[in-house]
Amino acid sequence: MPKVGFPLRQGAPFLAALLFGAINSSGCKESGSLTQGKATPTAPPVTAAPTPNPTPTLHAWANPITIAGIRFADHTWVTAYDAPSMCPPVPAYWYSWGGCHATGSGTTATALASHEADLPVARCICQPDVEDYLPSPGNPAHGGIDIYGITGVCHQLSNRILFATAGGAARP
Repeated sequence: MPKVGFPLRQGAPFLAALLFGAINSSGCKESGSLTQGKATPTAPPVTAAPTPNPTPTLHAWANPITIAGIRFADHTWVTAYDAPSMCPPVPAYWYSWGGCHATGSGTTATALASHEADLPVARCICQPDVEDYLPSPGNPAHGGIDIYGITGVCHQLSNRILFATAGGAARP
């Protein structure tokens, strides 16, 4: 799956190896692990029944951020569905240090890319369905980016979650 945010540089293979090592040492070794620690995820109230998908897919999204009418950046996030949604979102929504963004017609959300994924790996990298803005080291909803703007930003966290789109010899 193409990465969101900035293009990769020459050090990308080394960084990918570091990320893979961090994932394997963080408790994500077993398929089906839902969190980085021993916490049990708590999903928000469901607004619509998600449709089971035999080939789970991750979807990358972007929404423009404007100040005084001037667009200066995009917020990116990840979902396990591509259907239009309202807030609060259905389960399998990774906030990536942002708030809920509705998708579908009449919104400014843009679908960037999608690819089949290993959802337990994505859940292990970053706990979905938890909106949390407080800087707190080790918070499973932050995916290792514990202080926004210092240790990373939304597109970097989204890229970490999208690492779960790598399968076998495929590149994430």
